[in-house]
Amino acid sequence: MRYLTGTAIILLVLILSFTGCKKNNTSPPSQEALLTVNFTDQFIPDQLSAIIFISDADGNILADTTCSKNGTYSIYSEVNRNIPSRITVTIVNYEIIMHFLEVHLNTYTQVKPHSEWTLKGIKPDSAGHATVSLTHLPALTGPILFSNSGYNNLTFRFLNCTEMLYQSPDDIYIKIQTAQGDKYKWVSGITKGGNYEIDMSDAIPPDHHTITFPMSALDYEVSVAGYRGGDFDTPLTLRTDRILSDGNSMNAVDVAFPPSLFSGFITEVMLHENYQSDVQWFYHSLGDIPDQFRKIDAGITSVEITGNRVRRNTTGTYRSWNANWQFLSANQENFDWNIFGPDSTQTLLLPQIAPAVVRLFNSLSLDSLHYQYIQLDDFPNLNSYDEILQKMFVSSASKVAADFEMSSVRKNSGAY
Repeated sequence: MRYLTGTAIILLVLILSFTGCKKNNTSPPSQEALLTVNFTDQFIPDQLSAIIFISDADGNILADTTCSKNGTYSIYSEVNRNIPSRITVTIVNYEIIMHFLEVHLNTYTQVKPHSEWTLKGIKPDSAGHATVSLTHLPALTGPILFSNSGYNNLTFRFLNCTEMLYQSPDDIYIKIQTAQGDKYKWVSGITKGGNYEIDMSDAIPPDHHTITFPMSALDYEVSVAGYRGGDFDTPLTLRTDRILSDGNSMNAVDVAFPPSLFSGFITEVMLHENYQSDVQWFYHSLGDIPDQFRKIDAGITSVEITGNRVRRNTTGTYRSWNANWQFLSANQENFDWNIFGPDSTQTLLLPQIAPAVVRLFNSLSLDSLHYQYIQLDDFPNLNSYDEILQKMFVSSASKVAADFEMSSVRKNSGAY
């Protein structure tokens, strides 16, 4: 089978976005919407679309609609159809990355019908890019981190590096690793279209903070990004460090950041004890950089997969869990499907694929999907799965940094 080129994918997306994708959601005034969704902040990129479909607990489709642009959409079922006390909601959106069409399907079970959700885009449109080259570099012992608001790149390149800008002007942070330790340079006033040579001879040491692990990990990844100002919901954080494992087992890492520039941080840590284990641990925090990795008090004893159904046996305490399936089509469409549920349910079932999805992506079927993992999530500052959905989607919910501290454990489908 011939593969589509990147240009062909873009043309296909444009055609699909403007043909056969609009659905009339009008309904008799007496009928209440199953769900109302407000797409804001460019959740749906220009010239693309999104799909909402509603299912019952057995996976049967109750309603679907295609959303051709950002705005508010109400989804109705057939007139006189019985509405269950809880529904399953799936949001489908996609983006073009390199030569692939990345398709994200996120399914949320046990949703109260007649809710109103708001889905926000995670990044504004790009303002353009700048080109950066480094001069007078000392001998390096590791990759270079280039970082500005909303964009970062860890690379060994130092000449003609493209930096994506989401605001112009912006600041750029460059961290290098030397035999004398980490050093950094902060440069203000980077603008789109600019070409900059940055002299690294006067780079200075950053501050460091130690994060200890609850176990020795051979495979790990640590990321720290800073917030300037008090808006902890902004997607335009600036990454101050990214540490990847180097083949040595570690019990702690020292993360770098420039002093006195940030009001808080988002810290993300993944731990994998060894490459033979099928279990990974995750920790996500906002606010101060944590002193230690907070390990979830839960474990996965077994997983049973039957078609598009997953059943789990677990121990300990957590608030929600999810299962993941993936599929890469011959047309270079990469599907990533997550389904979420509360700790009270032992089984998750992927719903039937809605007609709107089939029209847009006819290569996708339940049989084509490959199960990847299940994950248990604990939110120390949230009390239930319903509260998680409330904080994530309901427009009247107030968000603060600590609301989304999260510890997780994941069991993959096979050992590395």
